[in-house]
Formats: sequence, structure tokens, C-alpha cells
Amino acid sequence: MWLWRKFYYLKYLSNKRLTIKNHEFQDILNKNYFEVFGFKEIFLINTESLRQAYLKLQKQFHPDYFISDKNLTINKDIIIAISAHINNAYKTLLNPLSRAILLLNLHDIAYNLNNDTSISETFIIEQMEIHEEIEEAKTTKNLVALENIEEKIKTKKNIIVDNLNIAFTHISKQNASNDYKGIKKLIEQLAFYDKLEHLVNNSIHDII
Repeated sequence: MWLWRKFYYLKYLSNKRLTIKNHEFQDILNKNYFEVFGFKEIFLINTESLRQAYLKLQKQFHPDYFISDKNLTINKDIIIAISAHINNAYKTLLNPLSRAILLLNLHDIAYNLNNDTSISETFIIEQMEIHEEIEEAKTTKNLVALENIEEKIKTKKNIIVDNLNIAFTHISKQNASNDYKGIKKLIEQLAFYDKLEHLVNNSIHDII
């Protein structure tokens, strides 16, 4: 059954390949991640539309049916690179943190999350307190407490994502420098909460 499904799937992909023009292979590698899916370079995107666009491209440029074609004139390394480019584009745009950093780069704003930090002492203390709450709940195997912390983190992340959308939408030429500083601070905060969410998720998984 599996072999028949694969046969018909590859046959379907082979037919789809006929619709791809040669220049499309190289063109897609020259596109930034928003352009890959035909999206505008804005922070707020529809994740379901992103998923559908991703699935469509993956079917169109999947390496399996190109690599198995003996008459293929396109370099196989390029085909693999295209698939990787599509995957990276999807993962980057799906995550609000990486999407925000990408937008900064597209705005010609050099930014390195590991080096460019300007987090306030108050925010750092807050992160330490949440971290301690997680460790205490994990030690006592308090699943309810961990789930409550998880919800609190998600709420804070959603607020930051909303603020990032507003910030990117209202960048002004007159005050661009300060606008980008504000965006960087929001990105740094979101990165901290991403780490805390990962920690609490692992802690819940360990208990379950």
C-alpha cells in the first residue's frame, strides 16, 4: 500500500513539475523569506496562509521527484538548496521572534540578539523571579503551578507580539532611530520569554 501511494504521489509531482519554468529555480533562491511566499514585508502575517503557501511550494519544489529524474538538467544541489530555502523561510516567518529580527535586517538595521542587549534591571529581575517559580514548581512536581506559569508567559508574549506589530506599523522617518530602539527592546523581551516558555514546557514534559 505504501509503495503504491508513493508511486502515485511521485507521478502527481512529476506532472506538477511540468508547470515549473527553468528560471524559477534560480529566482526563488534570490528571494527574501517574505518574497518566497509572496507576502508583504510586514510583521503581522496570517499563519494559516503561510502554512498553505509553504505546502504548495514544497509540493512544487520537493527534491524527491527532481532527483529521481535522470533527464534532469538542473543541478541537484540547487534543488536541495531551494527546498532548504523554503523550509528556512517558513520556520523564520512562523516564529514572531525570528520574523521581527528578519524585518529589522530587511530595514537595513544591523542587529545581533546575542550582542545587542539593553534590557532594564527591572525586567531582568522579573525574569529571574519567573525562573525561580518554574524551578520551585518543577522541584515539587506542581503541574498546576507550571501550567499557570506557562499561561502567564504566553499572555506576556502575546502582548509583546501585539506591541511589535504596532511598532513596525508606525515607524516614522522623523523618529526612526528611536522607533527601532523600541523594537529592539521588544525583541529582547520576547527572546527572554521564549526561553522561559521553553523551560516551563520541558519541566511540564518531565513531570508528565
